[in-house]
Amino acid sequence: MNLLGNYPLLTLNLCTSFSIKNGLFIVFIRNEPTFWYDVVLKRLTIVKKPKELLISDKTMKKKIAIIGAGIAGLSAGIYAQMNGFDSEIYESHNLPGGLCTSWKRGEYTFDGCIHWLTGSGEKDSFYKFWNEIGALEGKKIIDPDEFMRFAHPDGTVVKYYTNMNKLQAHLLEIAPEDAKQIKKLCRMVKKMSRMKSPLDKPYSLMKFKDIFKMIFTMLPYMRLFKYLNSTSVKDFANTFQNKYIRESLRQLLYMEDFSLSGIVFTLSACHNKSAGYPIGGSLEFARSIEKKYVELGGKVRYNSFVEKINVKNGKTTGIQLKKGEEFGADYVISAGDLYLALEKLLDGRLEGSPYENLFKDEVSFPSAVQVSFGANRDFSDQPNTIIQHLPLKNSITIAGEEIKTIGFKSYNLDPTLAPKGKSTFIVFHSAQDFGYWEKLKQDKDAYKREKQNILHQTIQALEEYFPGIMEDIEVSDVATPLTYQRYTHVWKGSYMTWVQTPENFNKLRMIPYQLPDIKNLYFSGMWLMPPGGLPCGVKTSRDVIQLICHEENRTFTTSVE
Repeated sequence: MNLLGNYPLLTLNLCTSFSIKNGLFIVFIRNEPTFWYDVVLKRLTIVKKPKELLISDKTMKKKIAIIGAGIAGLSAGIYAQMNGFDSEIYESHNLPGGLCTSWKRGEYTFDGCIHWLTGSGEKDSFYKFWNEIGALEGKKIIDPDEFMRFAHPDGTVVKYYTNMNKLQAHLLEIAPEDAKQIKKLCRMVKKMSRMKSPLDKPYSLMKFKDIFKMIFTMLPYMRLFKYLNSTSVKDFANTFQNKYIRESLRQLLYMEDFSLSGIVFTLSACHNKSAGYPIGGSLEFARSIEKKYVELGGKVRYNSFVEKINVKNGKTTGIQLKKGEEFGADYVISAGDLYLALEKLLDGRLEGSPYENLFKDEVSFPSAVQVSFGANRDFSDQPNTIIQHLPLKNSITIAGEEIKTIGFKSYNLDPTLAPKGKSTFIVFHSAQDFGYWEKLKQDKDAYKREKQNILHQTIQALEEYFPGIMEDIEVSDVATPLTYQRYTHVWKGSYMTWVQTPENFNKLRMIPYQLPDIKNLYFSGMWLMPPGGLPCGVKTSRDVIQLICHEENRTFTTSVE
């Protein structure tokens, strides 16, 4: 599930590390000296390996084994095939997409992932990447009028329009006393909407001209970046006098400790019409990427659970399936869950690794409970918004947590998900306590009762806003944190990764793609680029294939010769 869409710009390394030693001005990227400037002699020297001949004959293909056919795994496969490698993807499930999925219940399709897609429009840096992997080919994109709306018990409704001029006018109407802060928010969003991030290369492969270009591009935004990254959503929201705006801002990303950059980057994508929804839903989106991979000659082995990454003499040699089969490879890319890879596939390598403190100290996004419905009711009168937050007269209890507001989403704009005149819609509940679900894991009957209880209470809550909905519902489904964990093995059933706060923002910007003591093994996926989401899958996999090309002295390409 990707309720938060994605905020990949949060991870951008806006400044490198600098040091002056013995008269030399040294620049570090990923703790490696990239170039130095001699302060005394005013001389620039580039630190790099001696130039070697590029391999032009791609007939001598090397094998890359990719674990997981989610967005990250499929992207890695596509870029591998484009660059002359022989790749094969091993997927435990029988479908592509991982968390980016949909499922059928009778004549209805329930979507479990894309609420908005960062990079769906050409003004966003990720638009290029989605087109490279065929994700948007033939896709109709619907851009919502509203990002979210928050209803209050007294009838006040705060609407976060995707157009900043419209948002500013609406908020000023509600809270003229907060004019200064309202205009500040919309001004920041508009400014960030004009920026295109230099995402083409992993930082460790950037040359002096790339660094100069990045600094030149980011310079007009540096001061704003510093403010956004060092300010929490909660602190910014508390500068508003109006309680409706203050409360809604704190709920906008579900995590009030999140850096303010999360809200500003998300709304800037909305303002650019680059945060739309692809008609057909998440599984069809994933299938488009799978189609591109197969057309390029890639192979996907479904129902193939990887049990072990084989390592010999400090170098990966391939993978082993749960069935016992072994497949050799020159390179292995683990594009699934990072915790699973470290603790299970590599026999407990988390401890002492560069990732240990992330899982030990950082706060991850909560999981979720998604209750999906197919109903014989026309919801075409519902607003074109991603999520509506509806307050309840009588609170309900979900997984031991008191719920006073439900998140409602209608898919009335996607005619492919329900028969004509009928509707698919969902109710979203945040699941903060994963331990509650882990206990239920041990008791199947208790787990089934909890799911029934959630379904019953959710329908009762819906009756407040849609009288008679109980009779109209034809099919329903409850997906819990255990559903997500079972389906994709994701750590704690999370749909995103770590929460980026002002305190840990810098710490989470540069997560390595490799373990230092295992050659030819790479990791990709959302865990390598907090706070996660689909664009992080394609970006990290693109980076990894570039790193492998560099290792093989090949020129990275995004086209097919």
